[in-house]
Amino acid sequence: MKKFRNIINLLCLTTITTLSVAASNTNKSGVLKLWYNEPAEHFINALPLGNGRLGAVTYGRPAEETINLNEETLWTGGPVNGNPNPEAASYLEPVRKALNEKNYELADQLSRKMQGYFSQSYSPVGDLIIKQKFDGKVTNYYRDLNIENAIATTKFTVGGTTFTRESFVSAPAQVVVLHFSASTPKGLNFSISLKSQLKPKIAAEGNELVMNGRAPSHADPTYINTSDKPIQWDCPCKGMRVQSRIKTIENDGTEKITDNEIQVSGATNVTIVVSIATSYNGFDKCPVSNGRDEVALAKSYFAKLGKANYAKLKKNHIADYQQYFNKVKFNIESKEDRSNLPTDKRLERYKAENNDHSLETLLYQYGRYLLISSSRPGGIAANLQGKWNVDLRPAWSCNYTRYA
Repeated sequence: MKKFRNIINLLCLTTITTLSVAASNTNKSGVLKLWYNEPAEHFINALPLGNGRLGAVTYGRPAEETINLNEETLWTGGPVNGNPNPEAASYLEPVRKALNEKNYELADQLSRKMQGYFSQSYSPVGDLIIKQKFDGKVTNYYRDLNIENAIATTKFTVGGTTFTRESFVSAPAQVVVLHFSASTPKGLNFSISLKSQLKPKIAAEGNELVMNGRAPSHADPTYINTSDKPIQWDCPCKGMRVQSRIKTIENDGTEKITDNEIQVSGATNVTIVVSIATSYNGFDKCPVSNGRDEVALAKSYFAKLGKANYAKLKKNHIADYQQYFNKVKFNIESKEDRSNLPTDKRLERYKAENNDHSLETLLYQYGRYLLISSSRPGGIAANLQGKWNVDLRPAWSCNYTRYA
């Protein structure tokens, strides 16, 4: 694995010149995809989508699909003292002196006196749950993430009907988009619901399902507990608000909405859109008393959709994404094409044989895909997990650190 990491580090270094010369060589193994022949069991095996501001993670589960939702500004806590340790500068010279004298234990002790607060935590919005009704055994299962167009696809067959699901997160429209279709007319029967760890309140508003939540006022990092309550909700001036809204914009079947879910039956094609907004109003503004109107913001993203349909949303999404992704074409020649293997099996073989160079091409481009999907101009930089997180106390708080 150390050799594998060295290869990837080398790829990252060579990319600097590749960007400037706009290399024209391509991956001869075909479309750049991560693909699998079984659903994801855990978050780490699921497929990430994003538009810089919003993140979504798909598992590809036929009977009960889960879509994890994130929004880049949703963090626990609120504004903090901008100068938490006024004496920090006075320890700089003593730390340097201790290092020069190779007294590393003292240097470590003194450097701790220069530190400020632990960071707060990047918080998950919640989950979109799709429960699909069908009779029979699932066969011909397939799921992928096409990193050339930033679209995830799940396909499977039940009783002679092939069901297809496509998902992406649109930067032009600023919504999550899901499209379900069945090869047999009126073969789609499913429900859509929401859940969250943020003490949600869920209700129907017209033809939309709406979830309001509030992030904790404080969350300790996973590696330390500052009190017997590592997650706290009781500070009235901290705890960012968030709203999610869901509706269908195309549905050739029947639809019923309750306070808990949207029910779709007898459909052949259905398009679902998700809008998310928070009360974040800058690092120095209280997200409660001086926060933005997350309700108006969430509604505005739907209003801007107008009469857009799935075909138009998809076309605009691909054009927007590819203006970044297509800046670099890159390939390492392989003697053998192994793109016919599921990505997890391909990785296992790489450990043993270490000669699948087109996998190295795929991994390099996947890194670019992740950065494009989690960081866009004008937004907030990608954190330690990009834009994708399911925990109230994520690893290292999903904060901003330098990896050496």
